[in-house]
Amino acid sequence: MPFFKKFLTATIFPLAVISFPEKAHSQIFNRTNLPFFNANDLTLKVNSGTNGISVADYNRDGYLDIYFVVKEEASGADFSTRNRLFLYDGEKYVDKTATLGNGISGFTDVINTPYGYKIGASWGDYNNDGFPDLFLANSGKDILLKNTGTGQFTDITTIAGVAGKDSAQSSQGLWFDYDKDGDLDLYVSVRQDWSTSNRSHANRMYENTGNDTFIDVSELTGLHDTGLTFTSLPLDIDNDGDLDLYLANDFGPNKLYMNNGDKTFTDLTETFGLSDQGEGMGLAIGDPDNNGLFDFYLTNVTENGESPLRFNRLFINTGQNFFEKKEFVKGVSEAGWGWGTEFFDFDNDGDEDLLIANGYQTQTEPDINRLFRNNISENDTLVFEAFEEEAGISGNSVSYTNAVFDQNNDGFLDLVTSNFYQKPVFYENTLNQGSWIKIWLEGVETNRNGFGSTITLYSDGKAQHRYYHGAGLYTQHVLPIHFGLQQATIIDSVEVKWLNGNINRFFDIEINQVIRIKEGGLITANEHAPDLEKPNHLKLLGNYPNPFNNATVIRFQLNRAEEVDVEIFNSIGQKVYQTSKNFPSGTNSIHWKVSNLNSGVYFYQIKTSSGITKKGKILYLK
Repeated sequence: MPFFKKFLTATIFPLAVISFPEKAHSQIFNRTNLPFFNANDLTLKVNSGTNGISVADYNRDGYLDIYFVVKEEASGADFSTRNRLFLYDGEKYVDKTATLGNGISGFTDVINTPYGYKIGASWGDYNNDGFPDLFLANSGKDILLKNTGTGQFTDITTIAGVAGKDSAQSSQGLWFDYDKDGDLDLYVSVRQDWSTSNRSHANRMYENTGNDTFIDVSELTGLHDTGLTFTSLPLDIDNDGDLDLYLANDFGPNKLYMNNGDKTFTDLTETFGLSDQGEGMGLAIGDPDNNGLFDFYLTNVTENGESPLRFNRLFINTGQNFFEKKEFVKGVSEAGWGWGTEFFDFDNDGDEDLLIANGYQTQTEPDINRLFRNNISENDTLVFEAFEEEAGISGNSVSYTNAVFDQNNDGFLDLVTSNFYQKPVFYENTLNQGSWIKIWLEGVETNRNGFGSTITLYSDGKAQHRYYHGAGLYTQHVLPIHFGLQQATIIDSVEVKWLNGNINRFFDIEINQVIRIKEGGLITANEHAPDLEKPNHLKLLGNYPNPFNNATVIRFQLNRAEEVDVEIFNSIGQKVYQTSKNFPSGTNSIHWKVSNLNSGVYFYQIKTSSGITKKGKILYLK
């Protein structure tokens, strides 16, 4: 059975050891046009090719909706040329394009480009009202659509001051809080300018000033890069609390701009080892080696390695303010004419795999999309293997980007692929093996979407790390953060570090569910659940020293004050120690001093008044 198959297929949810078909067997991919709509209603179909795809729950009904950027210039007479917004109601997709009003058709007639007239779409809640807004990157003036929260959008481009130039082509709008003031600012990557005078390829940095207005601070910040940028991603590379910015530039060097903390940035590309002279297009951030240090993957044009520049790059973070190029030893140096890329755990085995959209610009030279399966070994050696054919997503098209999200809410990540000359294609993940959890973030002091946060999850003695930004080539999503958990039966803890430095921790979380974490410490079972008290938990932190020869300290953690009973037994079950007392929330300890006992293994049991019991063992040596 293929891992990705048609949408209308029943799914089951067994938890079993993950296994994969042998490569020698038949090809197992099965790709189809997007079958979300009534086949008899042609007005609901996306008939044209697409550039960007962006996903968010724009009406906050608990289901993820899809926005397609149709490549052609919008024409009022030809509905198929319009961008399309489809709302998912839990059973089917409903075309809501009309709710965007004139915002989908007001594009300046400029020279046609090989990338189409309409380029990208980025969801981001710039006014922190809980409803994601939408920025459209175009060939011609850009558009900002404000989500009114009533299912409607208002074009505020002129008021906001973010239209850009008639003659420019924007490739991406990036929402991120560059000044850490709690709202999202906007960085626009500019790929081209066709004007005959006053031509400028400079990217634009807009600071959010509130009241639906932005000011252009491109030159003041030093972020007016002119390198023909396709993708820009933010990351706190030097761990100083501020978001830095890495740019994938076409036909020239990529750039790393380090945040100085005073609303200015400095080019430190060479210093941090992130230089690349190729033809940069897509960028992804992930932690495929699960060491807590976030790495970059960069797509270039990789055609049989015909020049030293024509390789994709895997920049591995050393943790010492430097990145090493490891694409060759990790097996991801060549991936065709690469565009959008993303790390994601498609098989729920607890590590991040790598997806790449591919294709030359002409319809006569399609390419296959690439999926590299992460085969990290027990000694933490990271190696990828090509897996697109086994997974069933290789295809044969010109694809610019993918949307990776759990479309049917079964815990397994699905794909929608944007195709430039064909309709989008949907792949349902039917692997149905491995535990999982999805986490929505809701900022309070930080931006509402939680962009810029890092999430660390512990289960079965292993840690996983995610950095949440939602952005990629031609897109930015507002999605829950997905973790695959292999065969874990409980999540020991989840830690969220928000952009402002606030940290929330939660313990003993059930698997196979969707939770929402609100900055300040609130955790709920789903997006619209009432506020719930944090679940009781008891976490053992071990004892020290162990072994011991006189006394030891047994440590444990509570999330609320409780009476706790501690008992210690010898190897034949005789009780040798007991105490009961009230303990506050947080980390606590019991001091056990030993006398008149034989050397050997002893067992302790800690039980809370709310009924939670945990057991451990210690070694006493005289």
